[in-house]
Amino acid sequence: SGYINNLAVLSNVAKEYAPPGKSLISVSLIDVEAVNFDCGQRAHVSDQVLRQLRDWFGPQVDAWQHLRSYHIPFALPSQSVADFEAVIRSVEPWGQEGPICCGDHRETSSIQGALNSGIRAAEVALQRLGAK
Repeated sequence: SGYINNLAVLSNVAKEYAPPGKSLISVSLIDVEAVNFDCGQRAHVSDQVLRQLRDWFGPQVDAWQHLRSYHIPFALPSQSVADFEAVIRSVEPWGQEGPICCGDHRETSSIQGALNSGIRAAEVALQRLGAK
């Protein structure tokens, strides 16, 4: 529970994203659209996020520096774990002779869903070409 949807240490993927000895961490939040973003609510969300990060990583979080926030409306639909039903749709919705279809709409509405769907589509394409 909490506002954090996911966290990624981007500098673990590309070291040049952060100065030597530092890390760049990206935190994506969910359900903040429902919050009325006046000054008090922003502080509330920030406090809740920091509390959640401290629960995960301990007091070292207090030494972290917030660089920037971006509000991206309609980035992903809300997918509550309580309401979520696992969905994996075929990448061949028109059958084995039709076009191969991939994207986050074939799995979960997320980058991970898009990647998983793309992998499945590539496997089908290789199979159709006789390469697998």
